Amino acid sequence: MKSALRYIFIVSTFLLSFESFASHLKGGEISVRRVSNTSLTYEFTLTTYTENNRANQEQTFVWFCFGDGTAPVRVLRCCGTPVDIPNTNGTLKNIYRTTYTYPAPSLYYKVNVAIPNRNDNVRNMSDSFNTPFYVETIFSINSGLGLNSTPVLLNPAIDITAVVGQKYTHNPNAVDAEGDSLAYRLTICRQGSEESCDLRGASVNNFRQPNEVSAIPATFEINAKTGDLVWNAPAEVGKYNCAFIVEEWRNGVKISETVRDMQIEVVDADNKAPVITVPPDICVEAGTMIRQTITATDTPSSTGRRDPLTITSTGAVYDLAYIGPPLATFVSTPKQTTTVATGTFTWQTSCNHIREQTYDILFKVEDTPPVQVGTAAKLTDSKIMKIKVVAPSVKNFKAAADPVTKGASLTWDSYACQNPGAQIVIYRKEGSCPDYTPSACQTGLPGSLGYQEIARVPVSDVKYVDTNGGKGLKKNVNYGYRLVVVFGAPTYGQSIASAGACLMIESPIILMTNVTVDKTDVTNGEITVKWTRPIGLDKYL
Repeated sequence: MKSALRYIFIVSTFLLSFESFASHLKGGEISVRRVSNTSLTYEFTLTTYTENNRANQEQTFVWFCFGDGTAPVRVLRCCGTPVDIPNTNGTLKNIYRTTYTYPAPSLYYKVNVAIPNRNDNVRNMSDSFNTPFYVETIFSINSGLGLNSTPVLLNPAIDITAVVGQKYTHNPNAVDAEGDSLAYRLTICRQGSEESCDLRGASVNNFRQPNEVSAIPATFEINAKTGDLVWNAPAEVGKYNCAFIVEEWRNGVKISETVRDMQIEVVDADNKAPVITVPPDICVEAGTMIRQTITATDTPSSTGRRDPLTITSTGAVYDLAYIGPPLATFVSTPKQTTTVATGTFTWQTSCNHIREQTYDILFKVEDTPPVQVGTAAKLTDSKIMKIKVVAPSVKNFKAAADPVTKGASLTWDSYACQNPGAQIVIYRKEGSCPDYTPSACQTGLPGSLGYQEIARVPVSDVKYVDTNGGKGLKKNVNYGYRLVVVFGAPTYGQSIASAGACLMIESPIILMTNVTVDKTDVTNGEITVKWTRPIGLDKYL
């Protein structure tokens, strides 16, 4: 009896040990946020997507490497348990969060995490069961970046089902709190040692991009500007992993790279992806109310079946804590049973929303086929709508002669968007006063118009006297002026140019403006003489 109990105990222990090392990792990424103005303290958040099994339940901690030569640091899973994501074929979302203080600034630090093991039978790598999962984020630390955050990927990596023969699309809906420029590119899946920071980042064994597994031609690429990851089209069923990088740029300098590693599961099912239609990209002045309708239609299956649809939306516009209220809203009826589903996007913009970069809003539709078709056959379609919020022009701009300074007195109405750090830039052009009517999205002044910046004043100012550096303006010469408001970090951006204000300081006296010796010769020398046209001369001609 004792021998039998001992045998049962040994077998149970073996099975428990085996299950704790079972495969479970599907995908994930790391985001970084500076949390202190007085120290180099950063918050790190690892988000993973995993199978719903005991191995994942027991993955209560991971080992972070912070890229400064120190040993791995143990970080517990936030909130203790993973989050069950409905309608995702058993996918769980896990969050691990910690803070770390760096000893000194650096051009780049690489924070990374390695976790055993990926899930089994991933077709575009060898022995995925024994291959550790690995992601990294590279970021800069310098005083000029302020409280910078790396991009956050708002669309979770859970729309992972593709169907043989159909185009698959995923967009991470990456957003940046400071409005920095983002770009996208493919990379390879990597692996690393859980115990050593030095043994991390190597390519997984025999990695191939998903389209390279089958002999049937297909494309697999990511749009560098929009972030659309497109596989056109999967040819064979199975699980495939891929990885891509979200680059963060400011003033032409790359300041971070975030890697998302994610899994796509290809199935063979009698279902076709729905199609979502979003409005064209728009540009609006701050203060405009935006109201747009989004529609989606389910594509009939081979039997003519149309499935209920659910439209959702993600984007920074729904959580603007970093730039202030109001928030945008998106309202749709869940799981609509009509052939066309609709949703309404509403956003009351304000001066707080002005920035150089667009706001990217992701709209996604998912169908829900009958249970007998299989939950793995849920399919999606998504598209990005870009909205740029621009600053309005300065209104009621006028120019008049100033007899005291012999210059120009410029006046305008109090500006509508007096954001902290904003300045009014004053431009002047000598000669003709050109006609120029900017479009709704045309900010600043084109260099081709010939205006030159002469001064900057606080955005609260309503007047300026141009004395031409104390020399006064030339008589009988046309001068054109325009105003543009510029905004500082972190959002930057410029206003639409003001209407032009033109001025000539008249004088009835002929004023010599130029004498140049063009050619020296005893008998045929030449000089060029220029003078102002006296006001009122026409009446004598």
